[in-house]
Amino acid sequence: AMRSAMQQLVLLGALRPSDGSLSDLGKKIASLPLEPMYARLLLDANKFHCVAEVLSLVAMLSVDSIFYVPPGQQQKADAARRRLQSYYGDHETLITIYNRFVDMSVVVVSCCRICLKL
Repeated sequence: AMRSAMQQLVLLGALRPSDGSLSDLGKKIASLPLEPMYARLLLDANKFHCVAEVLSLVAMLSVDSIFYVPPGQQQKADAARRRLQSYYGDHETLITIYNRFVDMSVVVVSCCRICLKL
């Protein structure tokens, strides 16, 4: 297990392959309170101009599940989840779900402002 973890850290660039010491990138990875793979992903996101998307994705991947299934509603919840699934995979599906959530939040806030005349 230890060898596998060290190999992963070398592949992520967190450890130097020559002596196993912490690299500069490894220091940045270690400074983030995330799994090393997520930290590396977040650090690389800036290069690809997708920090917001990656931050949202890492947040959703860092919890047990983003889905709530009301008691007795499993089939309904599964059908709703299928409608949001992306052909491109689970990560794209999570981003789609997050974007829909943000869109709905904007609608709800707008309705509240109109109704409450804020």
